[in-house]
Amino acid sequence: MNAVPRVCTICERYQKIGNHYGVPACCACKMFFKRAIADNEMTSHTIPTKSCRMQCRECRLFRCVEKGMFIIPESTFNVNNYDKLTSLLVNLEHMYVVRTNKLETMHIFTNPSIEEIAWNGRPKFEKRPKDMTMDVTEWSFMCGITAIDYALNFPHITGLAVYDRKLILRNCFFYLALLSDALRAVTNKQDSLSFPDGSDVIPPNTDEVSDELKKRIRITLVGRACELQITKEETYLLSTIIMSNPSVADISPAARKSLETNQQIYTSALFQLCQAKNGASGPSRFVDLLSLCHKLENTQACFGYLSMTCAQNRNPVTLISSEPDGWRKEKEELEEELSKSKRENDEVAKKLEEAWEAAEKAEETIEELERALQKERKTSERWRSRWESAEGSCKQNVVKEFKRIFCGLAR
Repeated sequence: MNAVPRVCTICERYQKIGNHYGVPACCACKMFFKRAIADNEMTSHTIPTKSCRMQCRECRLFRCVEKGMFIIPESTFNVNNYDKLTSLLVNLEHMYVVRTNKLETMHIFTNPSIEEIAWNGRPKFEKRPKDMTMDVTEWSFMCGITAIDYALNFPHITGLAVYDRKLILRNCFFYLALLSDALRAVTNKQDSLSFPDGSDVIPPNTDEVSDELKKRIRITLVGRACELQITKEETYLLSTIIMSNPSVADISPAARKSLETNQQIYTSALFQLCQAKNGASGPSRFVDLLSLCHKLENTQACFGYLSMTCAQNRNPVTLISSEPDGWRKEKEELEEELSKSKRENDEVAKKLEEAWEAAEKAEETIEELERALQKERKTSERWRSRWESAEGSCKQNVVKEFKRIFCGLAR
């Protein structure tokens, strides 16, 4: 089918377009994006403006990534396809730049839940007013929402069913936000977690929380990241591995298979990067990077305890919902959906059990028919043998009678 002429998402011109790298775009923008990622000839640039969007190559590429263009890896990586790994890293780097720009300069003035984002797609960002005050709640919200928006760049996430997509986003967004904060701390040579403006991630007026817990939140993850001196490229791939987690509870078998395949692809990419950058110590570096997942889980658990403590004292730390009881509502909705899913699974299991019993009965019937058929075959063979025997005897008797008659005539 020919493409329908309409406005290109990138250049905003009326062209014949198709779905190129996950975005409705014209062939010119498609080829531009492909060459830009493969060649990596772009230079650094300030925040793109509308006036230079199509004249400046960097701004054009920024818009391609902002709209969701992504070159999907088709197979696992090895020593023979390092060029493909380089192209993937370039693509991920530009996606991270767009994410950072949204976090630092933009805002969302609505209050979407994860379920709403899973249904409606990527949230709409607006320019942040210069006089807007960013407190702990606002920064926490923006870190979480930009992490979700970043995850929705990947086709294997957006291609999931809505229910699976919601579970994956709910599971990974906090880890993605923490990993980005850790990379920023390593880059800025900081020894604790902080927001982009340098403010503390611990909300004020939390005297009821122990200093030990606050210390663990601030330095557990960052300390390990600084010790490893994690690089941007390693962070990009580790983030993608985390969001492609096939062990998330209650996702469908199809989603689990898709996530497992993509996680293997990005894991092989990280392993190949470690080998290329660290030589013989590449496997050890690979294991050290994966150990950060344990630090992420510990830090998330500490944040969870902090959030519950603050909520009990009417000082909630909000990541997605700004309502004090938002997390409770989302938890109740999730529990209700899980209960519904379990009931549906029980019904499916019951139907499968009935189908299995019917299959067993059918198998028994088939065995009986086979036995009956075998019996009929034996009976048929027995009658055929008797017929052949009788036919032979009849022929012999006819020959004898003929000889007797012939001998009588001869006399």
